[in-house]
Amino acid sequence: MKEYTSGENTQETERILESLVDVTLHKSWRPPTYDIYFTNQRVIFAKIADYIYPAGGTELITSIMSTIGEAAEKHKAKEKRVAYAKMTPQEIADAKDSVSVFYDEITSVVVKGKRLPEIEFTFSRKQKLGWEKAEFIIYGGPNFDQTVKSAGQILRRILPNKLIIQLQSPKLLALFGIPPP
Repeated sequence: MKEYTSGENTQETERILESLVDVTLHKSWRPPTYDIYFTNQRVIFAKIADYIYPAGGTELITSIMSTIGEAAEKHKAKEKRVAYAKMTPQEIADAKDSVSVFYDEITSVVVKGKRLPEIEFTFSRKQKLGWEKAEFIIYGGPNFDQTVKSAGQILRRILPNKLIIQLQSPKLLALFGIPPP
């Protein structure tokens, strides 16, 4: 586990404990992708990319443009992760499109979903970027099962008293580490 020094004057050195990568902010248009860092003091939502879905054109042109756009965004995400790895938690939190929330400001974390897990963080006050609530979706992909397992382990370990699980799929429940009913 890598230890980072916080830019703030705290009694304990702030360090990143865990992270979830490639979770998508639940929005209806152009959903950005975030990495979520869990420190010993707070959670930091760090935007790593915008995934732009081109509109219009023929199906082939749209497919080609989508592939090119996605490749560019993945490259941008990789570059941001490299930069974040060199930063302190405070520096990550201070980044332009990042939001950090201390654990005592999180009122609940609800994990719900039928096919895809949705993780909804609710805060006691409005956060940077106007967030009172942030809902993330874990989409499929080559690491889907591992990401869901990691999310379950991290949330149960770091925010057990604020965690509410409302998953409706036996597979998601099992991946999340909860025996199906």
